[in-house]
Formats: sequence, C-alpha cells, structure tokens
Amino acid sequence: MNLDKINYYGVSRADYQACQEQIDRRATTYLVFVVLVAVLLTDKFWTTGAFYLAMLLVLSFCSYYFKGPIMWELDSFNGLTFTLVALALNYIVQRERIASFLLFNKYKENQRELRV
Repeated sequence: MNLDKINYYGVSRADYQACQEQIDRRATTYLVFVVLVAVLLTDKFWTTGAFYLAMLLVLSFCSYYFKGPIMWELDSFNGLTFTLVALALNYIVQRERIASFLLFNKYKENQRELRV
C-alpha cells in the first residue's frame, strides 16, 4: 500500500506500520485448517458448528492475547468469514455425500432385485 494514501483511508502511518510489524503468517494456518475440516469432518451439522465456534473462540483469544487489539479485529473478521464459508462448504459436501450414499444403496437394491 502506498504510504501517501494511508491518511486518505483514515489510517495513521503509525497504526499502519504497527499492523505491518504484527502480521503473523501463521494465522493463515487457521484458515486452511477450517476449510480442510469442512471437507473432512463428518458429523451432525450442529456439532460441526459448535466445533467451528470453539475454534473461532480459540483463534480470537490467542490473537487478542498475543497480537493485541488491532490485529484481533482483523483476525476475528477473517476467522468469522472463513468459518461461515466453511460451514456452507461442509453443508454442501455432506449433502452430496448423503445423495451419493442413497444413490449407491438404490443401485445395490436394484441389482439384488434383478438377480432374483
């Protein structure tokens, strides 16, 4: 970001530089982990939602404790966004798995009927 345009966006140079110094590349690991869990975790939707809520609370607590309030706001927003996307992804994946399972069972049932 161009430092001349920072004041135009309402951010002081000191705040911008403080944020740049506090950026932690490991925070993106949470985002990847959330998406992987959405695809791999097979459980009830409410249980999965509770698990995501617990992960988001841990992320928010660690972010506030280790990075401070400025980065906590950004990490919480990113975490909440990815959590909602992951829940939607989990719902879609589980719905497709159930549809595939039902189709496979119907196929097996039709095979049994044809043999008899």
